[in-house]
Amino acid sequence: MELIENPLAQVVDANNHTTTKYKARDGRISQSQSHSSIANDRSPSGGSNFLAKSPGSSRRDSGGGDGAGSLPSDPLLTRSQPSPESHKSHPLQSHILLNFTRSSHPDGDDPGGKSEMRLTSTSVCSREGGDVVVVAHRTSSPSNPSHNANLPLQSQVEDRETWSQGLDFLLSIIGFAVDLANVWRFPYFCYKNGGGAFLIPYFLMLALSAIPVFYMELLLGQFIRQGPISMWKICPLFKGIGYCAVTVSYFVSFYYNTIMGWSLHFTINSFTSPLPWTTCNNSWNTENCFIPEAVLVHDDDNSTSLILGDENYPPDNLSLSQMSNWHNENSDLARSSRRVVYRPPNATSPASEYFRNSVLEMGSHDIDNLGLPKMDLLLCLAAIYIFLFLILLKSIRSTGKVVWVTATMPYFVLSILLVRGLMLEGASDGIYYYLVPNMTKLREVEVWSDAAKQIFFSSGAGFGVHLTYASYNNFHNNCFRDCMVTSMVNCFTSIFAGFVIFTFLGSMAYRQGRPIEEVVNVGPGLVFEVYPEAVGSLPGANFWSLIFFLALLSLGLDSAMGGIECVVTGITDEFKAWFKRWKFGREVFTFFIVFISFLISIINVTRGGMYTFIFFDTYAAGSSLLFAVVFEVLVVSWVYGLDQFCKDAESMLGFAPGIYWKICWKYISPLLISVIIVLDLSTALPLTYDGYLYPTWAQNMGYIFTFIPITLVPIIALREFFKFPGNCKSKLSYAITPTNEHPAIKNEGYVKRFMSSHWVGQRRGHTT
Repeated sequence: MELIENPLAQVVDANNHTTTKYKARDGRISQSQSHSSIANDRSPSGGSNFLAKSPGSSRRDSGGGDGAGSLPSDPLLTRSQPSPESHKSHPLQSHILLNFTRSSHPDGDDPGGKSEMRLTSTSVCSREGGDVVVVAHRTSSPSNPSHNANLPLQSQVEDRETWSQGLDFLLSIIGFAVDLANVWRFPYFCYKNGGGAFLIPYFLMLALSAIPVFYMELLLGQFIRQGPISMWKICPLFKGIGYCAVTVSYFVSFYYNTIMGWSLHFTINSFTSPLPWTTCNNSWNTENCFIPEAVLVHDDDNSTSLILGDENYPPDNLSLSQMSNWHNENSDLARSSRRVVYRPPNATSPASEYFRNSVLEMGSHDIDNLGLPKMDLLLCLAAIYIFLFLILLKSIRSTGKVVWVTATMPYFVLSILLVRGLMLEGASDGIYYYLVPNMTKLREVEVWSDAAKQIFFSSGAGFGVHLTYASYNNFHNNCFRDCMVTSMVNCFTSIFAGFVIFTFLGSMAYRQGRPIEEVVNVGPGLVFEVYPEAVGSLPGANFWSLIFFLALLSLGLDSAMGGIECVVTGITDEFKAWFKRWKFGREVFTFFIVFISFLISIINVTRGGMYTFIFFDTYAAGSSLLFAVVFEVLVVSWVYGLDQFCKDAESMLGFAPGIYWKICWKYISPLLISVIIVLDLSTALPLTYDGYLYPTWAQNMGYIFTFIPITLVPIIALREFFKFPGNCKSKLSYAITPTNEHPAIKNEGYVKRFMSSHWVGQRRGHTT
């Protein structure tokens, strides 16, 4: 007998029990199914077990079914005229196991508007008014765990938005993974840690930790279809991991958006001619400002000539003999090209003085003396936040369109800059210093630590953003493909950006006659001091500066959107019932989140804002993020169960993850991340910036700031533990069990995670 689900009647009572009517070819069946808030009648795994309690019958049919959804002839299952006895109340006298095999769309998209259900076991049921009545409760057998066919974790999600097309999702995760760190950190780390040799630990860490964690997050988000907090219904005891990820993402927004405010300021000033960071005759310049284009060139005939890069430099009263007392900046590069540069003591570049003295107005300010906000930077920061709010207002409906520009534009700009950079004299020397392998560096622990931290943070795992974006996917989206494409694009971008940066740095070192190590920098100093100086000396400098800072804006916007979207989705999914009370609940909450972040970010545009920026950059997403990730991998692999996780993945993708992924998830990735944490904590040094040592109170505040997200894990764990009924063992059983399995604990006392088979693997081929 084939039963087809009919949505004519579905009632939820006060105890959260749902009664659903099913129409059969020969009658009508009423199924009363007890389930938690995360389960309904659809199962991607294809099977659900119920205990049939048959009113008015004590006879049990042991004939079984034929496995094809048909039933033997049984008068009680044939529609007939109602009899007087059928209207009487009878005690429950039999408990028959029914096995319903369903075919439906697991993501909730049923094109036919119905789900098929086949009854593969027989049962004796009573008739009430001519209708067959089955009161079904999901059950399990402790002696046979295979009977506990769980209802899907994602099944309660109704009418969840999905990306309009797969490329929207792919570009969004690429945009988040590829950020400013690809431009200002990777090239420096590669140069500092042995050039091409650095790629060996970099790709090893990519394969063994970054990609497996990234893939796991995409699978979790796509299967459960909830934000980074609500997804922990798979193990309520560790819901604090989701709160930790959301908090870290929010902390990062306090300083990350400041970078885009600076970029917007430079973008606007790129229309000024000459560029204000290319000359030394401005009000903000000091006597140490030096135009490095003033060089002495020694020709083959031993004659010496002075070439001036600025008509106002050097001063008229400065003679050649006086310049000979300056520091002689000789390098292999300078000697090979017979160029010797004489620099005054404490010389500073015009680009550095512009950024520090004009844009930031640092002066004598520090973290103890921040001063007032700079109005021009405040307006730029406000513009960035307004733009972010407008994009995030409609969630993925708007972000999915914006990423088509922001995720692709940087590659177009970087390609143009690379072509121009390769035309410059000295560019090949920069590439040589960037990639020449120094294999002896691989003996240093710091090289491996830098590689692990760089690729891990660059991939974006742990922030909850990839998980959030994946929760808006169609259930059968190929997230394995998206994971591999994004990882390869991320690595390619880092290496590609290094070529772009070092062609210009090589050219600048050649023109200045300086060693490359004195030119290269990391962080804000690279993109707001060194690189503007490099492109500012080119013909058409305004154009090159404009497109470079537009690329920085694009790189930053993608990551900023992802971080705020993670916070908004995480909270609104967790408290969905509350937000549904208000017509514009999500929009108002988005405004609140963006506005609070803006208010805190104002501290970074004060005169001493660079010191708070470095503070946030150091402590916002360091050890706390790594702790969250190692907990995430361990809980999913061990507590939720790798066997179950792989079956979830197979239900979506059509194939199960292979042995490589299982070994990485269960052993290698958590081990490597733990090693990174130990190295990060053991090698921590007092916080400094440009020779300034942060006071003790600031460093103590930094440690507190780091551990605030981490403390949420045990705090939320205690809350979740004590909200469940029973003694400590009972509470623990509920707390470590997915919520869709709670009815089995309540009704039969069967706790899968108290069984040794759960920890060592249930079946061959599904263990590690």
